[in-house]
This record gives sequence, C-alpha cells and structure tokens, in this order.
Amino acid sequence: SKFEVPGIILVVGNPGFCDMLSKSLTQLKHLVLIATDADEAEKRASENRIDLAIVSDKVSPHGAFDLCNSLKAARGMEHVGVLFATSNKAASYHLKAFDNGASDVLVLPIHTSVLLARLRSVLKYHNAILKLREAQDDLERRVRERTEELERSNAELRKEIDKRKSAQEAFKRSLHTLKGVIGASPLTIFGLDRDANIQICWNSAAERMFGWKEHEVFGKPLPENIKDFRGALH
Repeated sequence: SKFEVPGIILVVGNPGFCDMLSKSLTQLKHLVLIATDADEAEKRASENRIDLAIVSDKVSPHGAFDLCNSLKAARGMEHVGVLFATSNKAASYHLKAFDNGASDVLVLPIHTSVLLARLRSVLKYHNAILKLREAQDDLERRVRERTEELERSNAELRKEIDKRKSAQEAFKRSLHTLKGVIGASPLTIFGLDRDANIQICWNSAAERMFGWKEHEVFGKPLPENIKDFRGALH
C-alpha cells in the first residue's frame, strides 16, 4: 500500500546534487525518495504517494525528457509537479523540457532559498489541484449516490403505481361480475348509501316490483314506508 506521507522523488544522477537536495527537502517535511534511473523512478512512483518529482538531465539528456513524460503518464501522477534540473541555459532546451511535461526548470547552480521557494510554489499548486480533485470526486460520489437513491425511489413508485392499477382493475372486474349477478337475480335487490339514498344498484326485479327504471330512482332517498314508494318519488 502507498505511504500516507507525501513524497518527493529525486532522479538526479549526481550524488552531490542529490545530497544537497535531500538536506534541503527535510525542511519541507516530505518523504524523500531517491531513484537512480527511469525504471526505478516509475516503480517508486507506483508504490508511494508522490507530490513532486525532481528530474535532472544528469540521468542522461534524452532519458530525462522521457522520464518527465513517463512520470506524468503514471497513474495518479498527472497533476504532480515535475521540476527539470539542468545546467543548460539554452531557452530551446528549457522549452523542450516544458514540452515533455516539466512544470518548471531549475537552472543549476541554484541557491538553496530560491530552490525551496520554487519547490513550495509547485507544491502549493499541486495541493490546490489535489483538493480540487478530491472535491470533484466527492461531488461525483454524492451525485452518483443521489441518482441511485432517486432510481430506487422511482422503481418503488412504479411498483406502487402498478399495484394500484392492478387493484383498480381487479375491483372493476369484481364490480362488473357483481352487477351481472345482481342484475340477473330474480330477487329484488337495491343498494343504499349512508344517507339512505338509492345507490349502487337497482336490479330488474326491483323495476318489476316497484315499476321504476334505475335512472328514475337512482340517487333519491328511500321512503320510510316502502308501500308509499311510488308517491314519495313523484
């Protein structure tokens, strides 16, 4: 697993410069990792949390440019600052370093205080990017969780709607069957609501017994004396 302490990896190829950097970097309270070539640098970068890489063209001019590209392409290193250290003062050489992924160029020799100031600047930028990425990851996580929650709620709502539709259809079928049974019954059957108004049904037998069609009596109150029913309706 990767170390929790943020690290600065040195690929400088110059023992004296490496020793000077190591002593200077102890002031930044970072884990200092030393690699002698590109392969070792990539291996250490894959095993540790890296905040900054310092690459010297002492590794070999061509290899240093390739290393810059490799470090920036490594997983989790795309936003890591890479400082390219060189004694070459040619602008074209510096531009080539930038083209290959360098964040800044350190022209050697360099005063320790200037070096530390440059390192702090790059680290500040890296930490800002890191916090931004963490905030973005957190936002994406919350959006994903909220989306999943809404999808679950929608699925439950669809199930509830389907259940209600099924219940309504079942009720309609039962009511249709009940009306058919009541309508065909030889017995006089009619229904009343809570206010004693004729509702629900008034079958054929009731029409024959009392002489009124369903539409003539539906919704009207049932008289107390059923024998006076005809007079109560008119």
